[in-house]
Formats: sequence, structure tokens, C-alpha cells
Amino acid sequence: MFAVIVTAALAAAPAPEGRAQESEHFFQRAQSAYRLRRYDTALEHLLEVYDRSPTPEVRLGVARTAAQARFRELAHAFYRELLEHPQYRAEARSALARLRPRLALVELSSEPPGAEVFVDDRQLGSYGRTPLVLAVSPGRRRIILDADNHHRVSFEVRARKGARVRAARSLSARQGRLRIEVTPSGADIRLERGEARTTTVAAGGEARLAAGTYTARVEAEGYVPEELEVRVRPGALEVRRVTLVPTREAGARVLVSTGGLRAPVRVDGVHRGRAPLVLSLAPGEHEVQVGEGYRRDLMLLAGKSYVLTPEPEEVRPRGPSFD
Repeated sequence: MFAVIVTAALAAAPAPEGRAQESEHFFQRAQSAYRLRRYDTALEHLLEVYDRSPTPEVRLGVARTAAQARFRELAHAFYRELLEHPQYRAEARSALARLRPRLALVELSSEPPGAEVFVDDRQLGSYGRTPLVLAVSPGRRRIILDADNHHRVSFEVRARKGARVRAARSLSARQGRLRIEVTPSGADIRLERGEARTTTVAAGGEARLAAGTYTARVEAEGYVPEELEVRVRPGALEVRRVTLVPTREAGARVLVSTGGLRAPVRVDGVHRGRAPLVLSLAPGEHEVQVGEGYRRDLMLLAGKSYVLTPEPEEVRPRGPSFD
């Protein structure tokens, strides 16, 4: 049954050629070890298959093999995920009922939430993300929490059969440095990152920040604001240079899109080309005509972008071309 389940999984979810060959290689080694009842070795190879082909069928093979190898907590985690798949739900429920009396519960939370959870050894694979309730074998267990751009946390819990242990940990953010050099000097720089509060930094100065991706908005009176994405890497200095455009010199951009219809475009009575077309225009009031039936008066602001999308029937030519 082991071979049937996993062979079907590899056939149903083909990977790119190189990955497929790797999956087949590890599957053959897992199958050989399983036949020899070397379940721990079979599990190691099957986890390599799962890394390349994470299908429900391979997950079932991992769950069964983990149970045979007495990695009951790993088997519990994989069987629990199989509850979402109707074809394996009955077996998963039965297996979980057999496993639970031999396991203890560990309730984990972290700040920030979403840390990946490992038990005893990272090579055994992730058990999910916090907040999470784990079923583990009783005894002293090492819990590992890992989150992007944060320092890894490792700690020990004493899990007891039939009891629930609660553990909460904070992961400190890895930091990097950022310097944004701006012309003109004296500009204001604000950094935003997801739902986190806005951070203000000094132009030209270095700021120590939690690693991650930020949106920087650079503003100065009399200049067109600019936004840019910056990535702060752990232990590194990121330097960006920004030159703001004076408001009086900045133009406006107008995109004219007609759904593929090559309609002529006039601005203030002057032919500028055929749509689709991007126009660079001076700030102020302009009349834009597309085809013969579409006209719009626009008040354009410096540094702004505008989009015009007339319907085809509005622009379809009914007379001589403007060309």
C-alpha cells in the first residue's frame, strides 16, 4: 500500500523534470527502506519526496511511515492535515484516535504570530505556524520557533501525557541600516510597512530598522513627492538616492486606452498619435479628443498620472482620419 499511495501521488502531481527525478530517487530509497522495516530511514527519504511533491497522497505516506517509526507527533501533525481531504478523512480520524492517548499537548503562541514551529529537530519538518496546539510524545521536548527576519528561538518544555502545556515567546527582529540621500536637502521621509505605524527618518542619516520591505515617501515643499520601495536586509546597509522634481518643472502623464482600437488622439486641437498612447503634458487645463466622439477637459496636476478609457463606439471614426 505504501508504494501504491506514493506512486499515485507522484503521477498525479508531476514536478519540473529535475524535481521529478529527485522525487523518484528519494521515493525508491524510501520504498526500499520501508520494505526492510527501517522506518526511520524511510521517513527521512519520504520527507524529501514531500518537500518536492506536497500532495495529500505523499502526506498520507509520511503519516503512516512516521507512525511506524514511532514519531507519533509528526504522524499526528500529518494526519491532522489529512482531515481536510474527504478520501482520507476516515483513516485520519481513526489514526488520530489511536495516537492521542499516547501524546501530550503543547499550546504555542508567539509575537509576531505566524512563526514556523519545529519539534526537536528542524530536519523533521515544520509542524505549522503559531498560534498552534501540538500533540507531542510525553517528556522533555525542544521547541524551535522561526520567523522571517527574526532571530530563531529555541526552548524546552516538559510535556505530560493527558496535560496541556502553554508557552509564549517573543522573537526579536533582525535589524539592518537604511540611508536615503535626497536632493534637495531637508526633505521629509516617512517609512510604512504593512499595518505597522509610520516611521520618520532623517534624510541622509542612517536609521536602524527591523529587516523587511518598506514603502518610503519622500516630500519637500515645492517638489513633487516620490514613493519608492526599499528592502532592509539583516546586518546590511541599504543606500538609496532620490532627486525630487520641482513642481514647476514636473509634467503630468495621461494614458489613453481604447481596448485595442487604433483611434487618433488630439490634445488642444493638435494630433499627438494613435491610442493606446501615453502623453506627457504640462500641468494645467487641456482638451483631449479621441476619435471623433470622445472629448474631455482635464485639469492636470504636476507629477500626477491620469487614465482615459473611452468606449469603442465613442471613438470609432466616422469621417476622414486626422493623419
